[in-house]
Amino acid sequence: MDEAQGVSLAAVSVRAPARLHLGFLDPAGTLGRRFLGLGLAITAPATELRVAPAAGDRIQGPEAERLGRLLARLRQRWRIPPVDVRVARAIPAHAGFGSGTQLALALGMALARLFALPTTPRKLARLLGRGRRSGLGLAAFTTGGFVLDAGCGADGAPPPLLLRLPFPRGWRVLLLRDPSREGLAGAAEDEAFRQLPPFPEATAERLARLAVSCVLPGMATQDLALFGRGLSEIQDRLGDWYAPVQPAGRWLSPEVGRALAWLRAHGIAACGQSSWGPTGFAVLAAAEAGALRSHLRAAFPALAVEVVRGRNRGASLRTLPAEGATLS
Repeated sequence: MDEAQGVSLAAVSVRAPARLHLGFLDPAGTLGRRFLGLGLAITAPATELRVAPAAGDRIQGPEAERLGRLLARLRQRWRIPPVDVRVARAIPAHAGFGSGTQLALALGMALARLFALPTTPRKLARLLGRGRRSGLGLAAFTTGGFVLDAGCGADGAPPPLLLRLPFPRGWRVLLLRDPSREGLAGAAEDEAFRQLPPFPEATAERLARLAVSCVLPGMATQDLALFGRGLSEIQDRLGDWYAPVQPAGRWLSPEVGRALAWLRAHGIAACGQSSWGPTGFAVLAAAEAGALRSHLRAAFPALAVEVVRGRNRGASLRTLPAEGATLS
């Protein structure tokens, strides 16, 4: 068990970005590694927390119960003194934003920085059971940007990062969230995957071709039409596969599905659902974002509609030195 060192820090604060899961390329892994995911770190929502030494454990703010369980699990590996954890904001849970991974990595890296414990985000993810199918949350935390992970191997480790591209400055992401619904997670997600039919090898071949010929080149060259053409077909084919375990067929939320249909009918090709939803998204030119947000808020009042940017860096950690201490 690793011992906490006597480091003179007053606190460590962390801001961890949400991620969108834009789709798997090969859930069955018939040729090699399984799943392989496309994803994007975004500027909001985000998890922000502060960890400091304390006389006794105290956790305040949203996700306190979840953080308590994470802290207990980390204490099985590390001898951690009592801490005060204050959460300023948290990514909505089970909404398609990867909230669990960001919360786990934010707490773990804050404790590691505060007490000089040797670890990395990747080691933490495995320790805390994150990244069993997707490495996109880990990539969002470490590098940000638009990412492709290498899929799952037999070792059970989180998928490594295969490729990262910067998200264009002139693009925006429109988020469409249905607050009345939650996406699948944990045991329910495992059961859903068991219920789904075998993933056709021909479909996996098509998704890989779309990624290599449209999605990745479109992102690299800032060709939104090419990017959108590939991403929309990937979303549709995956949505058809997920349909048996989703209330609205391709989409978890019927209202999000109607909003996405409206966007596509009005020429916005790059749209779909993040992970199990209920959040839908559209990638579009910055010049279009404000007007579309206003229209969708009026037309679909049950949805939370926001415009965000892609985040081209990972989580931020800030150390606050104790009085009289120096940091190298």
